[in-house]
Amino acid sequence: MALSDHPIWRKPQHHADVEHKSDHVHWIELFYDLIHVMVIFLLGNYLSHHLHVQDFLFFAGLFIAIWYAWANTSLFNSTFVSTNVTHRFMMAA
Repeated sequence: MALSDHPIWRKPQHHADVEHKSDHVHWIELFYDLIHVMVIFLLGNYLSHHLHVQDFLFFAGLFIAIWYAWANTSLFNSTFVSTNVTHRFMMAA
């Protein structure tokens, strides 16, 4: 197998276009889901100790940003099979 044929160098493909389909969740997706849950839990703890309007607006802004990031990541991972280097760097960042 040539280096260019390795999955890490392939562009993302739609799940319908993949030869060997699998519906399992990768451990890295579960790891990032747990990170999002932990951050939302910490935001909830922050809100329970800071009950002013400005603190709620701060909480709401961060919550929306985190929720949006999680939803986009989940949607992308549900739609595409992506094991390429660019995707891995974006996920790490």
